[in-house]
Amino acid sequence: MDHRPSGAGWLTYGRTKLSNLYFTYELHRRLRAMPPGSGGDLVDVNAVHPGVVDTELPRSLSINFYPLLKEIGGLITPEQGARGQVEVATGDAFEGVRCVLYKSFSPIARFQHLI
Repeated sequence: MDHRPSGAGWLTYGRTKLSNLYFTYELHRRLRAMPPGSGGDLVDVNAVHPGVVDTELPRSLSINFYPLLKEIGGLITPEQGARGQVEVATGDAFEGVRCVLYKSFSPIARFQHLI
C-alpha cells in the first residue's frame, strides 16, 4: 500500500527541476566570482530541459498522463532527450553562452511550460 500523499511525486519532480536550476545559477555565479586568470571565465554553465521523455518517471507520479502522450506521439526516446544536452555541451552555436535554460524540441515543446 502506498502511503505517500497525493501529488507527492509531482512535488518531488518540481523540487528536483528547481534544484537543478538553482545549482546551475550558483555554479555560474561562483565561477564568475573567481579571480581573473583562474579559469572560471572559461566555463559555460547552462541548464537543458530534455523534453517529455518516455522513461519510468510516471510510476512515482499520482497522475500518469504518459499513456495519453504516447498515444498522440508526444513522448520522445531517452536518446532524443539527450540530444539537447549534447548539443548545448558541444555545439559551436552555444560557445560563450552562459546561465541559460534551454528547452529541447520534443513534439509537444510548445506545451512544456504547462507540464
